Amino acid sequence: MWDVIKELLRQPERPRKVMIMDEAYREEPAVYHIAPRTLLWVSGGALLTSGLLMVVLVVYTPLLYWLPGQVDPEVEQQARLSALRVAALEDSLALQQAYMDDIRQLIMGDIRASGGEGAPEISPPETPARSGDASVYLPEDASPEWEDHTAPALTLTRLPLQLAAAGDGAASSPLVAGGLSLPAPPPVNGILTRGFDPRSGHFGIDFAAEEGSPVRSVGEGYVIMADWTHDGGYTIAVQHGMGYVSVYKHNQRLLKRTGDRVSAQETIALSGNSGELTTGPHLHFELWQHGLAQDPRHALLGL
Repeated sequence: MWDVIKELLRQPERPRKVMIMDEAYREEPAVYHIAPRTLLWVSGGALLTSGLLMVVLVVYTPLLYWLPGQVDPEVEQQARLSALRVAALEDSLALQQAYMDDIRQLIMGDIRASGGEGAPEISPPETPARSGDASVYLPEDASPEWEDHTAPALTLTRLPLQLAAAGDGAASSPLVAGGLSLPAPPPVNGILTRGFDPRSGHFGIDFAAEEGSPVRSVGEGYVIMADWTHDGGYTIAVQHGMGYVSVYKHNQRLLKRTGDRVSAQETIALSGNSGELTTGPHLHFELWQHGLAQDPRHALLGL
C-alpha cells in the first residue's frame, strides 16, 4: 500500500492509470484514471476541514473543559461561592461560640474570663473527698471567692420596700425588682432535694420532678440562652431586670428560643433528665445577679 502511495507522489503532475483485478483473473480488470495532484488536494482539504471542525467543537462546546488545566466557569463560580459560604459559616460559628462562652461565663459567675490578662484558669477536675458517711466533691483548688456566693448580693431586708409576713411565710406585697417579682413561686412543682452549696460548686438548688413537668420562668425577661450543654443537658437562661439571670438545667425539651420574651410564670421548658451531671429526673435551678450566684431559697416562696 505504501509503495502505491509513494509511486503516486513521485510524479504527482502525471496522470496515472490504476487497474483493479481479481487475483485469479476471472473477471475483467477495472481501470481508473487518477490525477495524483488532485487526489492530494482533496485529501489535504478533507484533513484541514476535519481539523477545523475539531477545533470548533473543542473551543465552542463543553468538550473544552475535558482538556487538562481547563475549568468550567460555572463550576469555578460555584466553587468560589461555596468557599465564601464556608468562610461565612466559620465566622458565624466563631461568633456564636464566643457568644456562648460569654453566656456560660455569665452563668458560672466568671465575669473576668474574657478580660485577657489576669483571667482565672479553669479549675481542675473535681476529686471526691470523704466526709463522715457521705461523699463530698470538692475542687482540688477551690475558688477564693466562693464565700461571695453564700448570701444574696442584695438581701430582701436591705431593699427599700418592706415585706409583710403572711401566715404561710409568703409576702403579701411582692417586691418588684425591674421585671422580677420576689419572692416568686418555685419554677417547677417538685420536692427540694439538694440545696445551695457554692463551696462544692453547686450554685443552685435541685427539684425532683417527673419528666415532662412544666418549667416556669420565675419572672419576665428575655431568653439569653437555649441550648444543649454537656453537663446540664438542655439548658435555658432568662435575663431579668436589675442584673438577675435565672438558669434552668437538665430539661427534657426547651419551648423557647434565644431572644424570646417571656412573662412571669410562663412555661419555658419541660423538666427531664438530660446532661451528664444528673442522677435522675430533676430541675437544677440557679439565680444569679451581676455575675454572683444567689441562694434561690431566699427568692422563692415556700422554701
